[in-house]
Amino acid sequence: MESKIKVGVIGLGGRGSSMLKSVLLKNTEIEVAAVCDVYRDRVEETATLDYREVTKNAAIEAVFVFTDWSTHIGIAMDAMERGKAVAMEVGCAYSVRECWDLVRTYERTKSPFMMLENCCFDKDELMVTNMVRRGKLG
Repeated sequence: MESKIKVGVIGLGGRGSSMLKSVLLKNTEIEVAAVCDVYRDRVEETATLDYREVTKNAAIEAVFVFTDWSTHIGIAMDAMERGKAVAMEVGCAYSVRECWDLVRTYERTKSPFMMLENCCFDKDELMVTNMVRRGKLG
């Protein structure tokens, strides 16, 4: 029997709760091992943890970061420093320095990292990409 990937979800606002319900809990290869949010009402039906407890948990292999934009970088880097794979909602950083901090953390830890941009492969984006490749646009 294959083991499931144990993940933590950090941030249960609109995007986080939506992804949790519509994607993560429906994936048979994923076990949501921990969830947390700074707003108690968002986690009353689940475990209430600080994000550091999630990133320190040795059983958790990956974390999804759905918090407000101002906290994305710090949480992602903390998780990467602890060897977790990170999937982070966009609105990545507020400065070029923060972007470089994230790059340097990846280079040092080699922890897998992915930005969860959700429209890169929609029909309109693929059409424009195809037009550029064919020289129809600049």
